[in-house]
Amino acid sequence: MPREKIKMPTPEANGFVKTLNNMGFMTSVLDPYSQALVDFAPQAPGPFLEIGAAYGVASLAALEKGCEVIANDMDERHLEILWDRAPKEDQKRLTLKAGAFPDAIDLKPGSVGTILVCRVLHFFTGPMIEKSLDRMFDWLAPGGKVAIIA
Repeated sequence: MPREKIKMPTPEANGFVKTLNNMGFMTSVLDPYSQALVDFAPQAPGPFLEIGAAYGVASLAALEKGCEVIANDMDERHLEILWDRAPKEDQKRLTLKAGAFPDAIDLKPGSVGTILVCRVLHFFTGPMIEKSLDRMFDWLAPGGKVAIIA
């Protein structure tokens, strides 16, 4: 039986889109730091990882540039919306990983070329931030880049 499609909320006047789990907002356009990482991603030494992707504004931009993308969010509904928003021809390069970062997802060491963590770490305690940084730098391939926006 086909699933009923979940709709992304309409962006507010300021461009922010409320998350379904009421944990925050996604921007409808990339900030300059996220844009710089997306621009670097095609020459990165591995896939683009977006942690806390929500509806995937950065993931979609990286897909548009031809990148392999791993999108993570704690709310699987957000990832379903991202999947539906991705062009069908790009879905083969999109991997969805539902779960709360840093504990509920695992990747191989050195397996990603870029990591974007946007508006996530401010929810964490100091020890959780330290664990998150350890996980990200374990996953990051040599020559890769990380952007953290908080």
